[in-house]
Amino acid sequence: MSVTKVGSEWVSGGLVFKPKEQDVIPTYMVQVGDSNGVDLAGGVTGFYSRIHQEVTAVTGTARGIRANCSGLFASPAGEFVGVDARVANGSSATATDGVSVGTLTGVKSLVAGVGTGTISLANAFYGQLDINAVNLTVSDARGLYINVQAQASGSTITLCNLMYLEYESVGGTAAAINSAIRISTVGGATGATSLVDATGFRLALTTTDRVTLMKFRDANGATVAMCYDISDNAIAWE
Repeated sequence: MSVTKVGSEWVSGGLVFKPKEQDVIPTYMVQVGDSNGVDLAGGVTGFYSRIHQEVTAVTGTARGIRANCSGLFASPAGEFVGVDARVANGSSATATDGVSVGTLTGVKSLVAGVGTGTISLANAFYGQLDINAVNLTVSDARGLYINVQAQASGSTITLCNLMYLEYESVGGTAAAINSAIRISTVGGATGATSLVDATGFRLALTTTDRVTLMKFRDANGATVAMCYDISDNAIAWE
């Protein structure tokens, strides 16, 4: 979307906004709304996009929102981000004026299967890292990267999980699923040198000389822990 200066204002797509420095093109190509001083107790939507199809069959891809960010000039110190979502319990994500809130969610996705139709495949979240260019060099490729930061002192964290997976049964007891996590290779891929590499993650002692590798419930509902005994250099069960 183009940005045009009209007098002391910048106009883009019919939206008018005033940057602090009038002779500089605004950082935000399009900015919608400002909630300062507005009562938002009932909730608010800053940007809403809706695709509703009910006349003809869709043979292509229907997208509610699409973001495309690419670079065609060498920028070794630059970073390109398709979507940057920030949520905070203060005036900004870097502020120190925090207040109490119920829930903070960075990105929320809902895929709902309703009615009696047939769905071939449902993905709550789908991400693809495409690094198949013939002459491309990638130093570190990560299909999914999650970083959780915690203050070393002064903060209280009751529970913390780097990843939380939940299977919910609604309206009775749902059937057992195939697996909590499934890993596969396709297209002739040779696989990996290790299934899980946790060498960069330190485990705390849970008993005198043991660390817990995994906890689960057996078919009878009893909690079982698979541990590593440091002295015996062996797997132990608790």
